[in-house]
Amino acid sequence: RNQNDVDEWKLKGNTRVEHGRWRHVLSGELERETKNDRKVEDNWELEYDLDRFFTEHWFWRVGVEQAEDEFETVDRQRIVGTGPGYRFWDDELGRFELIGQYERFQLRGNGQNTQFDAYGLEWDYKRLLSGTRFELYSTAQMALPLIDQVDYVFEGEAGVRYRVNEWARVSLLYELNQFRGLGQTTSDRQYLLGLGVGW
Repeated sequence: RNQNDVDEWKLKGNTRVEHGRWRHVLSGELERETKNDRKVEDNWELEYDLDRFFTEHWFWRVGVEQAEDEFETVDRQRIVGTGPGYRFWDDELGRFELIGQYERFQLRGNGQNTQFDAYGLEWDYKRLLSGTRFELYSTAQMALPLIDQVDYVFEGEAGVRYRVNEWARVSLLYELNQFRGLGQTTSDRQYLLGLGVGW
């Protein structure tokens, strides 16, 4: 609640399942906001990635992401990508991975459909501070579209979690969504305090 007449809530989640050399990564987000009892934000996104490990560190990713936003000019977005990834570490203290992808964007808005290709870079970082219940984490995706109208698109978050017990987490999170094109940069920043469940 950032004003007396504005209410916003967001639900986020992600999980991963590994079996043998395969890994499934699923993440999603749902956001709603009302102002003076009128809905002003209504969006969701869902992403699924399939990884195939060739060594302990190197893997190949194939992924698809779908997003819809009722109040934006682009109301539907689909991204399909594939490319190599490198896992620096993944143990009881955390993980760090970098993934490079070649992506295909499909956008729909104002009755028009637009498609273009892009190079993408993604990272996933999580680290439990040794001897404490505090965990630092950051995830981000950056796309460099192969069109003149857009320079880059960035979506990222960073924060700290406190492990209350084996399953409960309290988190403080900073989110940045940034778009640059046609000589202009637009940014959306949010600071979030959340309660989560880990397994």
